[in-house]
Amino acid sequence: MDIYKTNFTGFFHWFAWTISIIASLFFLVFDVREDLVLAIEYHDINKLLLLITLLISITGCFYSVFNRVRGGIIMIAGGTGIVIYYYIFGGMKEFPVMIAYGLPYIIPGVFLVFVRK
Repeated sequence: MDIYKTNFTGFFHWFAWTISIIASLFFLVFDVREDLVLAIEYHDINKLLLLITLLISITGCFYSVFNRVRGGIIMIAGGTGIVIYYYIFGGMKEFPVMIAYGLPYIIPGVFLVFVRK
């Protein structure tokens, strides 16, 4: 019975790390570069806030490799910050963007925090 629990938790940890690292690499390549240019060149404070919450999520993703629970909490906080950012500045018309940016960090963060060995 214990081997099933080990396989179950191992699967969810690898699943969470894979999803969050793929999302982090995607956002680093495409979104962070554009937001950094907008924040620096045009002094866009809104893009700077998005960039900060996105970098918090990415930091939590890479920190979760060393400490699962703390990294998961950081990912949840960053993903929630992204969702709140899009809700404040875009309203519910930005709902698909909220899901696309926030859930790749919130769901793996929940897996890392609550699914333990």
